[in-house]
Amino acid sequence: MLKKTYRLTRRNDFRRVYGRGKSVANYSMVLYVAPSRNQSMRIGFSVSKKIGKAVVRNRVKRLMREASFHLLPSFSPYKDYVFIARNGIKEQSLLEIEKQMASLLKKIKENKKIEQSR
Repeated sequence: MLKKTYRLTRRNDFRRVYGRGKSVANYSMVLYVAPSRNQSMRIGFSVSKKIGKAVVRNRVKRLMREASFHLLPSFSPYKDYVFIARNGIKEQSLLEIEKQMASLLKKIKENKKIEQSR
């Protein structure tokens, strides 16, 4: 489970990440990344009602939190991250979700390298 200091919870923080952040996506989720206001890294999760009823949404969020816990060393400090679940995530296992998150983190780091070289 993620510690409270690693959680993004306030609506205004989510909006700031959506508005100012960069995004990458794959078939099961979207990742937004923005510089953090405070001196830590925080992660938020969003699962729409389009994914399913409350039981399904909560299961998806639990799996996403657990996968992000395993990937904590891959996250850059001083950034806020928001993962948004897409419909394809319902049938995935923890290992598959972890792989998808790792690929999104890799994509965002590659995009940053490309932007810095320009």
